[in-house]
Amino acid sequence: MKETDSEIKFSIKIKFIVGIALLVGLIILLNSINTSYRESDLLTASMNQSGQLLSSTLAIACQDPIISQQYDAFVPYTERIIAGGQDVQEISILDIDGIYLAHRSREDATDSKLGQKASEEIIKRLDSIDKFAQIPTKDGKFVDYISSIRVGTSKFGSVILRYSYDSLAENKAISLQRNVVIALVGLLAGIIISVVLAKFITKGLDRLVEGTKAIERGDLSYRIPALSKDEVGTLADSFNNMLETLETKNKALDRKIFEIETLFKASQAMNFQSDTDKLIKQILEMAGKAIEAERCSIMLQTGGSVDEIETKIVQNFKGGQKIIIPDKVVKIRIGEGVAGTVLKTGNSIIVNEGHRDPLFKSFELTNEYEKTINSLISVPLKVKDSVTGVINCVNKLSGEKFSEEDQRLLEALAQQAAME
Repeated sequence: MKETDSEIKFSIKIKFIVGIALLVGLIILLNSINTSYRESDLLTASMNQSGQLLSSTLAIACQDPIISQQYDAFVPYTERIIAGGQDVQEISILDIDGIYLAHRSREDATDSKLGQKASEEIIKRLDSIDKFAQIPTKDGKFVDYISSIRVGTSKFGSVILRYSYDSLAENKAISLQRNVVIALVGLLAGIIISVVLAKFITKGLDRLVEGTKAIERGDLSYRIPALSKDEVGTLADSFNNMLETLETKNKALDRKIFEIETLFKASQAMNFQSDTDKLIKQILEMAGKAIEAERCSIMLQTGGSVDEIETKIVQNFKGGQKIIIPDKVVKIRIGEGVAGTVLKTGNSIIVNEGHRDPLFKSFELTNEYEKTINSLISVPLKVKDSVTGVINCVNKLSGEKFSEEDQRLLEALAQQAAME
């Protein structure tokens, strides 16, 4: 009898519960680790791209003042950068001899190093840099983005932007915390479901094993078919609910990563594409693909008027991509229709009633096409606080309505386009 008790000490139900809980926990842990690494790499790349772009842009802006020795022009540059970017802790502009022509620190609002000569170590480092370098500080708390001020083949000085890792570390911590919460929720769901499954261990085990293998492969769309309304059906429903929870959380993470990747690509386009018209077309294409719209267009101010915008570029995404430069231009005055209201208020608008919405304005040139518009999103193109144009996108390819996530991503892309 003792031997029998020893044999059943760990029943198949207990083993099943422990096994399933560990399997689900391992799958979720691996998925969370992979997602954390991906987000961490993207966040780091985004900060490096920002530092390189900002330092290179500032170096170009410093060319004329440093040649003409109008060093006072550097003051507004440094003040705006310190005021506008929380990641930038210190900015220095030095001449070819290592003399500080301008200096600002977030901790010290004065030009504390103005006119001083940099240390020999810094001068030696600057002399070794041809165009750009990214150098972490020895204490590991900051990273310097250094761009040379060059005109042709001649070097006149250097720009140093010191970024803090604090914001990057905070974003990584938030990402990790979110992934840990999702992992714990998923693990808890896995434990609860494994207990339920253990009650019906003799039924539906094959389908359960098949389902866990599907999760291990990363297929969160798998569902166990419910063939009856007894315990097997309950088991299938519980397992499917867990998969739906994991799939929803995974989609949310994928959406966030997709937004970061899209904005990173837009930043790359800005860095490598010097043709403004081509860049705007690229960003318009990114916008349409990102929110899965049938058609997108850009409307810009006409001539010197700030009260009127006209259609400049239209791109179709349904039935093959096609960029259209319209023959007959639609012009909208400030306050007219959806785009005119965006021009007036500077705020984005989502119209999911399409052409039936009272705010929608119809035009004779496009009357037939307007009848096919079921949903519309318009966001402003802003330069500083001034609205210079509007991006419009209509009808999601899936037939769904535009969401706040679509609006947020489109606004970010519009901001990238306006910066150019």
